Amino acid sequence: MSNPIEPADVDCPYCGSAHTAWVDLSAGSQETIEDCATCCQPIRLLIELDPASGELLSLSAFRDDE
Repeated sequence: MSNPIEPADVDCPYCGSAHTAWVDLSAGSQETIEDCATCCQPIRLLIELDPASGELLSLSAFRDDE
């Protein structure tokens, strides 16, 4: 069985630094918030998974106030 946690790279919408988000592929499509490791601002992550395969289709990062 493969690991249901997968790293995905996004850029912080506040400071622009690269950020690695850990996506739980067993949780389905979801929205979550993680703090940027550089500027500590909350990044709203929209995670879309393929319902059939569970593979990551897209990961979008937004400011928490958007």
